[in-house]
Amino acid sequence: MAKQFTKVTKTYSTKNKLQQLILQHLELVDGTLYPNKTAAVTSIKKLYEVALKSYKGKAVVPKLDYFQANKKDLVYQVEDVIHISIYNVQTDVS
Repeated sequence: MAKQFTKVTKTYSTKNKLQQLILQHLELVDGTLYPNKTAAVTSIKKLYEVALKSYKGKAVVPKLDYFQANKKDLVYQVEDVIHISIYNVQTDVS
C-alpha cells in the first residue's frame, strides 16, 4: 500500500482564537509521511479534537470537512481557513 504525505496547502487569516489554535495544532502534520491514508486521517482528526478540547472560549466550533480532490488526493479543511492535503507517495526511497 502506498504511503501518504500530508501538507498544509492553504492557510488564510484566522477569524478567531479557536481557528488560530486549530491551525497551530494542525501545522504539526505539515510535511509528515504516514504509512497509509487511515493513519494520516486519524492524526488530523485527533489533532483537531485536541485543539477543540484545549479551547475554553465561546467561539462557534468550525466544522472539519473533507473532499476528494481527485482519485488519489484527499483534502481536509476547517471552514475556508485551513486546507490540509493528503497525497499518495509515488516513489518511496526509504
